[in-house]
Amino acid sequence: MTYSLEYPATYKVVAYSFKAGLNISLQNIQNLTTISSSLIGIFNIYNIVASFGAVHILSKKPLDIIAKVVENFAGVAGRMQQISTNPYIIVDFAHTPDAMKNVFDSFVPYDIIVVFGAGGDRDKSKRKLMGQVASKFASYSYITSDNLRFEDPDKICDDIVKGFNNKNYEIEIDRRKAISKAISSLKNYKKPMIVVLGKGDERTQTIYDYELPFCDATTIKEILYEKSISNS
Repeated sequence: MTYSLEYPATYKVVAYSFKAGLNISLQNIQNLTTISSSLIGIFNIYNIVASFGAVHILSKKPLDIIAKVVENFAGVAGRMQQISTNPYIIVDFAHTPDAMKNVFDSFVPYDIIVVFGAGGDRDKSKRKLMGQVASKFASYSYITSDNLRFEDPDKICDDIVKGFNNKNYEIEIDRRKAISKAISSLKNYKKPMIVVLGKGDERTQTIYDYELPFCDATTIKEILYEKSISNS
């Protein structure tokens, strides 16, 4: 049994669109069904179709019945989690070059402003590659802290910057300030969105031996509220 967006398969995506989530036309042999989901991103199409196919094979239930159940799944916190629609802000756990590219590929029509860093005391070879991906796909990058542990944040950010082939970035070690700057920059773009990457639904920031309270989603909501008050 196979599934695919591009090639003939047992479960073949014949069409899809991103509008208030996902809308998928799925064909199984001669049967066709439509799946709607609040999730976003190309990788979530693959995830939905894979799980859909598994349930269909095991349960033998009609495609339309399974499709209705999918609509009730709201997703996982920190995985392409939509924090705000106006402005459009997404939080995701992506912290590798491939994962970052998957996120960016899901928002090709947008001017992407990305906030991200790299974990301290972890694989250093990926940092330059993360910079390369951000340099290629994002309109602008705010490079910041992400669980520094025992490493110097300036050194981590410098490693990321080595992957950039342009100057469309700014280093802001303070993650909260980096997110705030990204939000303030939205007015400079025609179709902007912000993606805050690396921590997903984590509730802390690891610095040395300390686990300091920090949540991307909560921080974003606080900053949006503060900015709305100051503008009123």
